[in-house]
Amino acid sequence: MNRILLLWLSVLSLVSYSCVGQNAKTAPISNHQSEMKDSTRLLKEIRLEYQRINSATLTPQNYTWETDTTCDAPPMAGLVTYFREGNQLVKILNDGAEDHGEWKEEYYFKAGKLFFVFQHNTYGGAANPTEFKYESRYYFNDGLLIKKIESSEQAKTDEEGIDRLVKEAYLLYKAKGSQEISRIFSCN
Repeated sequence: MNRILLLWLSVLSLVSYSCVGQNAKTAPISNHQSEMKDSTRLLKEIRLEYQRINSATLTPQNYTWETDTTCDAPPMAGLVTYFREGNQLVKILNDGAEDHGEWKEEYYFKAGKLFFVFQHNTYGGAANPTEFKYESRYYFNDGLLIKKIESSEQAKTDEEGIDRLVKEAYLLYKAKGSQEISRIFSCN
């Protein structure tokens, strides 16, 4: 009888232990709410830093660039402006064009890390290069995309496109002058 009672208590403790474990796994609702609060907080911090940078007195440094068409890159040209707050690079503006459109891309950095990208693009055919207009916003935290806002179907960017965008941002961040910038948009 004692053995049956011990066996029964063992089974009961295993069942209650597994139920506790299941409750921990089914708690994502409260974790999800916590993640939502964290996400909301992060987005607010990003927006505040974006506003702070754009209202700060920054030192601009301009570089013109042009693609090298010998490697099948389409003919493009533009102006990249680096904005520094003291010695810290906080914003890069890439204002460029090609025969079928133009773009303005803003990359924002904090302590050397990309935290926000804003794109304003217009594309179309040769006869009407501003036929499609769209904007995209990408929010990052510790190298991870936490939110994207894309204004139209033409703006939809897949994971590979976002990876290219991030790579381009860091290449621009490290570039030292017009020649290096031109290479980023040419045969890179």
